[in-house]
Amino acid sequence: DCAYKTFAKTGDIYSLFYERGWQLLKNKGLLCYITSNKWMRAGYGESTRKFFSENTNPILLIDFAGQKIFESATVDTNILLFSKDKNRQQTKACVIKEKALNNLSDYFRQFATNCHFSGSESWVVLSPIEKQIKEKIERIGTPLKDWDIRINYGIKTGFNDAFIIGGAKRKELINEDPKSEEIIRPLLRGRDIKRYSYEFADLYLITTFPSLKIDIEQYPAVKQHLMSFGYDRLKQTGDKGARKKTNNQWFETQDSISYWEDFSKQKIMYSEIVREPQFYLDEKGKFYPEATTFIMSGENLEYLYNVLHTNAVTYFFKTFYAGGGLGNEGFRYKKAFLEKLPIPLNSKNIDVNKDNANDIICKLYELNETEIQFLENQF
Repeated sequence: DCAYKTFAKTGDIYSLFYERGWQLLKNKGLLCYITSNKWMRAGYGESTRKFFSENTNPILLIDFAGQKIFESATVDTNILLFSKDKNRQQTKACVIKEKALNNLSDYFRQFATNCHFSGSESWVVLSPIEKQIKEKIERIGTPLKDWDIRINYGIKTGFNDAFIIGGAKRKELINEDPKSEEIIRPLLRGRDIKRYSYEFADLYLITTFPSLKIDIEQYPAVKQHLMSFGYDRLKQTGDKGARKKTNNQWFETQDSISYWEDFSKQKIMYSEIVREPQFYLDEKGKFYPEATTFIMSGENLEYLYNVLHTNAVTYFFKTFYAGGGLGNEGFRYKKAFLEKLPIPLNSKNIDVNKDNANDIICKLYELNETEIQFLENQF
């Protein structure tokens, strides 16, 4: 068994270097590394955060966030200085938001704040006003996991070439057998979803979900199309060259898709990795989501749709809840992070639309002038 407390299967080897360094330190000895900053927020960093909290006194933390320090390194970095001592919960921490390498000590003196890092929760470096705002939105808002909504992945087929078809192939299959239309639906991928809209790429999905218990003999044209890819490639046995091992039949998708009924209802569809919010409200339940698309179904969707696009809520999500930035790649609307996002209930049923959503959300969070001014300076 692994002798390291910080070992995580999905983790990064630098976590073990921190722990090995700690093992070699004398009592009250100091260790200072520059590493990737992913441990601060990523899921795999949980054991590392817990280790630092329980076994070290983190003295200083500089998060370079999106600032490039090494020409050859693509990862975002941080500097951590800790002593082998009891955690005093007085970490001087700072996020570098501009090119400040030439006067790093001045910048740090000016912007560092005292942070209390304890436990395995994300380590988020916040200024006093950000802490104040975070406490307020968490007191007033309700985390999305407590709303009457469901968030689900799009459809994993296990073999897109066979199950995702273009408009011409769809026409051909329907001409051959009109019944084919029953199990072919328009599809949106993550990249097709834009801010408040979508661009349809003329792609369709063959919806042979295991949970639908479809009899493929009823759809000869579709059966013929799938068979053209070969049974050995489509079978779900996990054999070399076949699809992943499941209990599903050769003509069925890899995922069972027990939530298929949500597809034909009103739903929010969104891309997971974005540079700005990209949500589309599919009011009539027309489109099916491909694996790179997520869907949100349930109550109050129009309100949530407008609110999730606002600058204020986007900033709160990115700064307080998203699991670390992706450098220039933007950020991720990961389900686990999104479910933590506190949104105020619209108990008075105020009409919220694209144009007024930002102002209304700031009122519902009871943000004061100073807080609103701070937020406006961030966009």
